[in-house]
Parts: sequence; structure tokens; C-alpha cells
Amino acid sequence: MYLLGLVTVAFLWDFEYLETLLLVALTSLAFTLMIQFSFLSPEQKILNHCVSFVILVCFYFLSRVMYSYRATHFIQLKEIEKKNQEIQKMSQAKSEILGVVAHDLRSPFNNIEMITSLLQKKNLSPEQEIQYLDLILTSCQSSKATINEILYVAREDLVEEIPLEKLDLCTVLQQVHLEWQSRLQGSRNLHLQYPPVPLYANLNKERFHRVLDNLLSNAVKFTPTHGTIHIKVREGKKNLHVEVMDEGIGIPEKIRPLLFDRFSKARRRGLKGEKSTGLGLSICRQLVEQHGGSIDVESEERKGTTFHITLPAAT
Repeated sequence: MYLLGLVTVAFLWDFEYLETLLLVALTSLAFTLMIQFSFLSPEQKILNHCVSFVILVCFYFLSRVMYSYRATHFIQLKEIEKKNQEIQKMSQAKSEILGVVAHDLRSPFNNIEMITSLLQKKNLSPEQEIQYLDLILTSCQSSKATINEILYVAREDLVEEIPLEKLDLCTVLQQVHLEWQSRLQGSRNLHLQYPPVPLYANLNKERFHRVLDNLLSNAVKFTPTHGTIHIKVREGKKNLHVEVMDEGIGIPEKIRPLLFDRFSKARRRGLKGEKSTGLGLSICRQLVEQHGGSIDVESEERKGTTFHITLPAAT
């Protein structure tokens, strides 16, 4: 019964290392006290002690084996659960990508097909032909932008860490400012405000440039012609803060929580009908988080939008 009881306990309950030792010690002590009050001869008592010791040693090792088996089994179940969640997530992302491809690429290709049919007519003037060719080019560029966004997201999902280097954030912003001034050609006013001293952060220049490009592209889409867009950078206690502000139409309150979702339902057309894949701000958040930072938004309808980026300052 003694042996059967210990074997049953070893199989039914999982004990930590110290718990097992304590149980062995208490069992041994209880058995020793019971033997002392028994009517056995000294030789029988010694024999019982030896048998008890062997049983307790077997119990200890059996308990550890069962604990190790169940712990390993538990870890394997957790790994399987984690893999299933990853597979489910990938399946959902695949469905979302197919949805975007089906929805966003169908329209440009339909336009190209329709315009090509019109071009096959021989009674078009040269001006009309040029106009239709421009429309085809616009549709191709729209399709290319959508495909590039999807490929970029798929590639970034495979990247766990990105190479960072210590860079002056002010210098990076100056380069972006000059590039966008050239792009805008005076259609919007773009102002950059930064302190006179360097502000160093650990950056991946290419990816952080992508963040700023996406934010500025959004600001341009929703800011009227000759409106103003501001880029500001300032230093906090342990962080650096970058703000991209526009004086555009703002963002309705009900869709703000959805802005950074992948394939966001908050996507809207720009003031000139520019389409959105719903990926730009999701990419921004992903890249900022790869830098160890965070991004959030403040907005008021008809007054404009401000995106705040917080980055750890380089030491």
C-alpha cells in the first residue's frame, strides 16, 4: 500500500523540485515515527527502513520523470498553439492581400481595357490620343503603387530586426525636406523646424525615410493647394519627438482608432481623388516600432492632423 500510494501520487500530481524533496522528507519522517511504535524486531525495522528508502528514491525519480514529461508536453502544446496562431494570422493576411488585389487592381485594369478599346477607334484626334495615353499611364502608376505597397508589407513581415546606425535626425529631416520641396514645386508650403544642435537617434535611414514619405504623402493628399505642412523635431528627456502637421480636412473621430490597422477600413480618397491601399500608416507604425519608437495621431475635422513620432535618443 505504501508503494502503491507513492506511485499514485507521482502519477497524478506534478511537484516542483523543492516540493518533491519536502514530500520525501515528510514521508520518511512519518514512516520512521510509525516504525518506532510498531512491535517489529530491530532487524525488521532496519529492513523496513531500507525498503522505505528504496521506495522513496524510486518515488523521487518517478516524480521527476513525470514532471519533465508533462512540462515538455505543455511546452510542445504551447508551441503548437503559437504556430497555429501564426498560421491563422498569415492566412488572414493572405485573404486581406487577395481582397486588396481584387479590389484595388481591378479598377485600373478596367480603365486600361476601356481606354485601349477607345484608342482602337481611328477617328480620334491627336489631343484625344494623348489624353487617353495619359490616363493609361496614371492607371499603370496606380497599380504599380498598390503592388509595391503589398510587396513591401510582405517583405517587412519577414524582418525581425533592422540594422540601425547613429544619425543626426535633423540632417535626415533636412534631406527629406529638400526632396519634398522639389516634388511639390510650390503646390504646398512645406516648413521644417529643428534646433540648432544635432539630435542623434539610432536609425535605419532608408526605412525612416519611408515613414516620413508616407506621412508627407498623406498630408499632401488631404491639404488644399497652397496649404501649409509643418515638420518639427524637438528633444525630450530621453526621447526625440518628430511631428508632421498639416492644415487639411482632418480625420473623423470614428475612424481614428482604425488608422494604423493593416488594410485599414479608414482609408479615404484624397482631395483630388487619390486612392489609398490602407497600408501606408500600418507600414509607418511597423517601421517606427522597429526603431524602438511609437507613433500616434491627433486630428480635428476641418482644422488638420498631426502625427507624433517618438524615438529613443541615441546615447
